[in-house]
Amino acid sequence: MAFNLPVHHGWGMAGVLKFALDVVERFDAAKTPAAAGRAFFEALGPLGVRGLGVRAYDAAGGSLTAEAAPGAFAQILPRTWRGSASAKFVESLDPLPKAARRLRRAAFLWSDASPRHDPVWRKYWDALGEHGIADGTAVHLFTPGGITSRVTVAFERDAPARRERKAVELASFALIDRMLAFVPARKWGGPVLSERERDCLAFVAEGKSDAEVAAQLGIAETTAHFYIEKAKRKLGVKTRAHAVARLIAAGLL
Repeated sequence: MAFNLPVHHGWGMAGVLKFALDVVERFDAAKTPAAAGRAFFEALGPLGVRGLGVRAYDAAGGSLTAEAAPGAFAQILPRTWRGSASAKFVESLDPLPKAARRLRRAAFLWSDASPRHDPVWRKYWDALGEHGIADGTAVHLFTPGGITSRVTVAFERDAPARRERKAVELASFALIDRMLAFVPARKWGGPVLSERERDCLAFVAEGKSDAEVAAQLGIAETTAHFYIEKAKRKLGVKTRAHAVARLIAAGLL
């Protein structure tokens, strides 16, 4: 379906809302996260989009997932992206989660997070430029269970004007809500543990010591202890028994 809403710098607030609502209408009936992401991306076509990412992060800011893993709701990349050294460099930096806390704004431009005039970020922007990306928007939503959900949109030219960008941000918040609706509530309401942390606690639930957990997982005893203690801190408990009980209550063990 063609997206015919005119895009120009003279939008009033009514135009902002119409654009945002039209975008939402495109993805609201989607049956899967991938379909919702694709509909959102195609709806933004008049703005010159190059890529889309809809992901989730834990309370510490680290990515919960890689592509196609639980929590990586949707991802659309330039054809030149996969396997390239420049893409790996960009992904290794990923300044956006930290920028959300530093800027204290839920929505901002990539160039706000990583100023082009700062020599520190010159290689970052050069790497994005190899894939035809000139700037992007990032929208963060803090959800239950210590989860931060994020929508990022990459543009092939400088980011849209302020009112057009506001429409993208409004639609991005709606897209996060739609994506979270695909996930069972208890998954997002419970504690956020890494796979290795859950594995360690699963063996703790069987009554195993640090040394026995380490032997089962093929890791050092000190490493097993580290994961168990980190899981306890995330769960907000002081004992291993309480940690196990909390995981069981959340349906994660």
